[in-house]
Amino acid sequence: MRNSNNLFTDDMKSAFTGFKLLSRKGESTFTVFKLLSRKGESTFKGFKLLSRKGESTFKGFKPVSRKGESTFKVFKLLSRIGESTFTVVKPVSRKGESTFTVFKLLSRKGESIKKRIVLMLLLCIHFSGFAQKLYFPPVNGDEWQTLSPQSLHWNQAQIDSLYNYLEQGNTKAFLLLKDGKIVLEKYFGNHAKDKLWYWASAGKSLTAFLIGIAQQEKHLSITDPTSKYLGEGWTGATPDQESKITVWNQLTMTSGLNDANNYCTVDSCLTYAAEAGTRWAYHNAPYTLLDNVLQKATGSTLTDFVQLKLKDKTGITGAYYPVGYNRIFHSTARIMARYGLLVLNKGNWNGNQILTDTAFFNRMVNTSQPLNKSYGYLWWLNGKSGYMQPSSQKVFEGALIPNAPADVIAALGANGQIIHVAPSRNMVVIRMGDAPGIKENAGASSSLGYKIWEFINRFENKE
Repeated sequence: MRNSNNLFTDDMKSAFTGFKLLSRKGESTFTVFKLLSRKGESTFKGFKLLSRKGESTFKGFKPVSRKGESTFKVFKLLSRIGESTFTVVKPVSRKGESTFTVFKLLSRKGESIKKRIVLMLLLCIHFSGFAQKLYFPPVNGDEWQTLSPQSLHWNQAQIDSLYNYLEQGNTKAFLLLKDGKIVLEKYFGNHAKDKLWYWASAGKSLTAFLIGIAQQEKHLSITDPTSKYLGEGWTGATPDQESKITVWNQLTMTSGLNDANNYCTVDSCLTYAAEAGTRWAYHNAPYTLLDNVLQKATGSTLTDFVQLKLKDKTGITGAYYPVGYNRIFHSTARIMARYGLLVLNKGNWNGNQILTDTAFFNRMVNTSQPLNKSYGYLWWLNGKSGYMQPSSQKVFEGALIPNAPADVIAALGANGQIIHVAPSRNMVVIRMGDAPGIKENAGASSSLGYKIWEFINRFENKE
């Protein structure tokens, strides 16, 4: 951080010489601020901002909500009796900087030049410090709180346009959660909120989460060779080549096995293409065999593990059904939204930490290997410098979904099954349906996800 003295004009340096950030034991970061003056100065010798006992906001700060802006985007500093300056604090966002990174201190209209002070504070504020508290629906029952689009000042005409686009694109269900509450929920045709639909490859993300639980319970380690659970000879590679394939490789699509016969899990189909960890390919067969790994390690199938570990704690339920070589998860759209909400809150459901292996979670939702920067543990990642696509060895430049928030993590399945988790907006976006009739590969400018975010940005007034 720059020296605070350099943030003031010369004629103001005599009055405001130091800004000190203090933290008291037991208080959250940024709870206490103290403005220090030089010895002998008469103005603003001691300005101390303290949090009140039991309050989550700062004493002297009042959150003000403007149209189109989220809570805590604008703060008003209430002056004390007899004080006339420091009236308004306005957050300013620079390109590439997160909210609350830069604050600009403005004087009131009519005040002299000496009272017009521009203070730029480069603060690294922990996300949770100002995050809107998430709502979680009850584990049992159909209750789920809602927010009206009007309360968020969203453009209803653009929402209607989104619904029209989704209907024309063979959508069955669409949900958008904000702060955990349902803002948009729409079913098309004869589909309804209690009807099941398939996740396709979006279910891979749920499998990754379950593998994380199995590791935290010491049933397995993702660094274990896959042959520890499937036995030697599960591939058509040599014993030495096969022994280098780990559970981690299955999670990151880096098994090195030939993906020409993408779905076949028979050993004769799983031939050697490259050393494990040196080649990224979207290969379904090694992923599918994670079910066998989990069953050998825990004694439970993926479906049983969902019921044992998630149903009673989060309300997440459903089943993996065999479809050819694949095992495809099926659930309602609201169950898919529950899972998105669980991931939005970093594996924590309403205070109950389901995935306690935080290292696993962080690696799951961040770049897992250098070959495809936009892939974690069976999750797609936005905001990276490049990405690869299924059935291709080409690396494309740019982000997966350029118009979506850079921190979006995505579970993507065939025919446009989508879970988008957007932490910076406290959002979860769900789409289920048949093939939309457009190219749905992540990253294409014409992709379904790209089009959905076009509408979201419009009705949120982000464009």
